Amino acid sequence: MNIPSIVSRASQLFCLVLLAATLLPAGAQTVLYRETFGSNAPNPGSTNVTLSGNAYIATDWKLYGGATATDYTTTDTAAGDIISNGGPGAPDTGLANVNTGHTETSQAYGFVFLNLSAGGTGYTRALLDVTGQSLAIANYSALTFSWYAANNSATDAQRVAIQVGGIWYVSASTFTTPASTTGITSPTLESLTFNAAATNWNVLNFTAGTTLSMGSTAGSALSGTITGFGVYIDGGTDRNRIDAFTVTGTAVPEPGTVALALMGLALLLGMGEGRRLWRRA
Repeated sequence: MNIPSIVSRASQLFCLVLLAATLLPAGAQTVLYRETFGSNAPNPGSTNVTLSGNAYIATDWKLYGGATATDYTTTDTAAGDIISNGGPGAPDTGLANVNTGHTETSQAYGFVFLNLSAGGTGYTRALLDVTGQSLAIANYSALTFSWYAANNSATDAQRVAIQVGGIWYVSASTFTTPASTTGITSPTLESLTFNAAATNWNVLNFTAGTTLSMGSTAGSALSGTITGFGVYIDGGTDRNRIDAFTVTGTAVPEPGTVALALMGLALLLGMGEGRRLWRRA
């Protein structure tokens, strides 16, 4: 076999590999983010702590409640806005945090517990990561938000909250669970696949310490970069439990990569046609 032939075959192989990597169906989704709300508090199953301001949990998530968006992150209020050091039945036991900025070690316990029945009914709560995440919507397909939930009331509804372009939105879709009074040992896995259409989102009127309420439908399709996310509860009446908030997605090939693959395909077809013409000559 002569040198030009070897080079030709190598070029063909390179083109085929590039095409396969770029144009074939994408594989499994990648975990882009996960918050486990792990707790190292003593006496597993009986010790509750605030979301922040203690030595037992490391998280950047914040908790706001009521019409004036009171910050309950460091306050163990009558409404029970806390991290519960629940037993090993918690669904995320053994899972690690991903891209939270905090490395959790040996934290097999913990979930967010909101006692919305304490002190009245109709509570509004926003559990949010507001630390400046960065997920470009155009860079991912099948972008999915999921979390475990277990609520005492089957009518309490949760929504996905996301921040895009400096504005917070909540999903038009709501998520409920069967009535559960046994902690989070048998939770419901909630899941929302992102759809940018305006009809799928409502504006969340949110300014910490000032206002917290769901507004009207988004004025246009969502685009740009997601910089925050979380769970929103409007009108909750009983105990809500939330754990293992996760974002997954499949990376979309960059336009330059696709263009390079198409050039490779053209080169491959051109070499094949050249060989046929040479053989006929």
